[in-house]
Amino acid sequence: MQEHPVSHEALALLLASRDTGVSLSWTDSSERTPIAHPPRKDNDYR
Repeated sequence: MQEHPVSHEALALLLASRDTGVSLSWTDSSERTPIAHPPRKDNDYR
């Protein structure tokens, strides 16, 4: 996690979105328009 300059807020959003079930729509929008991080970092999470 510390390898990439990902803010803890971005990670918190990912974890929070998972719990609320908004992860699908959140990641879908981030792939087209990166909000907090480049789309390539999404691949590292998956």
